[in-house]
Amino acid sequence: MSTNAAPKSLAESDWEGHLKGSTAYRRILAGLALAGVATFAQLYSTQAVLPLMANELHITAAEAALTISLATVGLAATVLPWSFVADKIGRVRAMAIGIAAATVLGLLVPLAPTFPLVLALRA
Repeated sequence: MSTNAAPKSLAESDWEGHLKGSTAYRRILAGLALAGVATFAQLYSTQAVLPLMANELHITAAEAALTISLATVGLAATVLPWSFVADKIGRVRAMAIGIAAATVLGLLVPLAPTFPLVLALRA
């Protein structure tokens, strides 16, 4: 038996995760639930102001609704490719990048000078 064996990486270790019911487990579940709420809140954030958007931007109701439709399409189109990226770079890192990007893009939407740019940022 060799004493020079390389230590196991975290991915190869015997660690099985947090125990169900533990404080850490409950905190992770709460964090995931809040992340889900935040995702859908950002996705549908324009729903309540669609009539105002249409009026203020001089666009049709259907065009205003594109702010939700394109965001939904963007989410649907990127969720699978991003899951493969997460497998390569790690889920925590992928989530941090995704949250940071969503926050930055979300903050840029109100500053967009044109409606097509609003749509691009929402997508």
